[in-house]
Amino acid sequence: MRTSALSRFAFTVAAATAFLPGCGGSQPPIGAPGAMPQSHAIPHRADRAGWSMTSIDLLYVTTAYDPFTTNFYTYPGLQYVGSVPGGLGLCADDSGNVFVVNRGEWNEYAHGGTTPISTYVHSSYWFEHCSIDPNSGNLAVTMKDAGVAVFQHGSGLPTTYSGPFGPQVFCGYDSSGNLFVLGDSYPGGQGPQFYELPKGGTSLVAVKLPTKVKGIGQVQWDGRYLTIASMSGPTVYRLVIKNNTAKVVGTSQFGGVASKAQQSWIHDGLIVFPFNVRGTAPNVGAWNYPQGGAPIATLRGPATKNNQAVTISLGT
Repeated sequence: MRTSALSRFAFTVAAATAFLPGCGGSQPPIGAPGAMPQSHAIPHRADRAGWSMTSIDLLYVTTAYDPFTTNFYTYPGLQYVGSVPGGLGLCADDSGNVFVVNRGEWNEYAHGGTTPISTYVHSSYWFEHCSIDPNSGNLAVTMKDAGVAVFQHGSGLPTTYSGPFGPQVFCGYDSSGNLFVLGDSYPGGQGPQFYELPKGGTSLVAVKLPTKVKGIGQVQWDGRYLTIASMSGPTVYRLVIKNNTAKVVGTSQFGGVASKAQQSWIHDGLIVFPFNVRGTAPNVGAWNYPQGGAPIATLRGPATKNNQAVTISLGT
């Protein structure tokens, strides 16, 4: 996989400018002036002659308020580029296509595109989060209070798999095409509910989680391990799954967050996720992964919006 430019320089910490509304002209980059070396600079809209959208990485950030919106920015320059409607959950495939999940529908967009190239609508589903199998291209989309729907090659009618899940459900594929589904339990339940849909399997199989795994959140393959990013803490647990039992082989903790984090994205030695700090506007932060510790950047969002999820779409 091509390396993102973000790992090749450090943001300036705590000198971020605010996300601005997504209409009108160009917006200033998030980060201190001069924080990005000139060799990586991204031109402003007015200076983009000869610049191709497909050649750069993009950071997508949802704002969870009515109407839900997903804004996207150059990455790592964080210059505002555009927006698309919707956004409870986000995921991207290795081709740079982005899936925006929003209640009873999901839409697929090409890298940097604003017109869907694929759409699925089902009014009786409440979709939440998603993941793409890098091997088959299958798209898994979780459903509130239900389970997960799997779309073969990201299209057609889904096969649904139910479980004893509560209102928050996350999912993620490992490198072998096994799908893992994590949800909170119904009131009175026994903590997080964790299941595996083995590659080629026909039903969810319960996986026992260690009691040290607290809370739920993003499920993602980090290049070596399956991870659970607990929104409380926040903490990322690295897991090895054997005989339907998960073993924690490492943890990462992230400072500078006074309340729960939201859906994260791990890529190229960094983790990015939205979070709220009590008494301040919602933010998006970047931390070294798996080292954790203090943020290397804090990107401030508007007080009227709740940043809900992020993903990274890689350019060609």
